[in-house]
Amino acid sequence: MPSDQNSNDNIIEACCIEHVYPDGTRAICNLEFYVKKGECVAILGPNGAGKTTLLLHLNGILLPTKGSVIVKGIPVTKRNLPKIRKIVGMVFQNPDDQLFAPTVEQDVAFGPLCQKLPIEEVRRRVEWALKVTGLEEVRHKPPHHLSGGQKKRAAIAGVLAMRPEILVLDEPVAGLDPESKMTILGILKDLKERGGLTLVIATHDVEVAAILADRIYLMKNGSIIAEGEPRRIFSDEELLHMASLYPPKPIRIVRMLRQKGVPIPEDVVPLTDEELADLIANVVISGRR
Repeated sequence: MPSDQNSNDNIIEACCIEHVYPDGTRAICNLEFYVKKGECVAILGPNGAGKTTLLLHLNGILLPTKGSVIVKGIPVTKRNLPKIRKIVGMVFQNPDDQLFAPTVEQDVAFGPLCQKLPIEEVRRRVEWALKVTGLEEVRHKPPHHLSGGQKKRAAIAGVLAMRPEILVLDEPVAGLDPESKMTILGILKDLKERGGLTLVIATHDVEVAAILADRIYLMKNGSIIAEGEPRRIFSDEELLHMASLYPPKPIRIVRMLRQKGVPIPEDVVPLTDEELADLIANVVISGRR
C-alpha cells in the first residue's frame, strides 16, 4: 500500500477487510483500500473479482467479517449507518433496482423527502439533479418507459439529490449503447471536476477507467493485485493479463503502430482517443518535415 495511505486527506480508508458470505464464499480477503477526497478511483477486474462486494462495504450495505472501513473518520458500523449514508451515495449496476416511483421527478425527490428536508429545498435539489443528468424533459415519465441510458441517469439523479460527498457506482455504463455511455461518462467527469465529488467506480470496462480515473485498483479472486495511476497500470501487459483484461484501445493501437515501424517512444501511453489523435497528428507532421 502506498505510503500516503494514512494521509489526512483520505476520505475512505479500508484496513485488512475480509468478507465471507453465509454460504462460506470468501468474496474479498485482507484488502487495503483508500480514497482521497476529490479523486476518482476505479476498481478494475473481471466478473467475480470481488469489486461489487468491496463497493457494498463503503456505505454499510455489507459489513466486513474482519477489518474496518472508515469514511470521513467515521467507522462503518450498524450504529453509524445513518451518518455514513448521508456521505456515501450508491448507484447500483441495474437501475431497475433503484427506480420505483410513478414518475422520474417523484423518484428523484424520494431521497430528500426521506431526509425530511423543507419542501423548497427538496424542489431545488430535484431541479438541480434533473438538470445535471439531462432529464428535465422526461421528468413526468414513468421510469419504466425510459431507455436504458435514461434509466441509468435517473438512478444517478436520485442519489445526487441527496447531495452525497462520495458517489459510488457499480458498472455505470454496463449494457449501454456508445452514445449513452459517453453521456454518462461526461456527467461523471463534470461532477468530479466542477462539483468536487469523490467518485469510486467498479468496472471491467478499461475505457471507463482510462477516461475518468486518477488511480486504479486491480482486483482478482477477491484480492487487490495492483494499485497505481492509469498509465502505469495499463502499460503493464503481464499485470493486465493476470486480471483477464486488455489495455484501452489507444494503447493497443500504439503497440500495433510500433510493430509496423512507427517511431513512438515506449514511454508514450495515450489513454483516450483524443490523446491518440494528437499523437498520430504529431507523428504525421514530423514525417512531413
